[in-house]
Amino acid sequence: MGIVDILWMVVILVGCGWLLYHFLWKKQGSCHGCDHSDTTKNKRQQ
Repeated sequence: MGIVDILWMVVILVGCGWLLYHFLWKKQGSCHGCDHSDTTKNKRQQ
């Protein structure tokens, strides 16, 4: 494997890890500002 192949593999794995972390963090409810639908509903009602 060449250096370019290893770099592509790292980029893909980091991207997959970031997506997995983002979705798990959002499902746990730890990120209060992550649910954009709720914030837009609150702004419309005010």
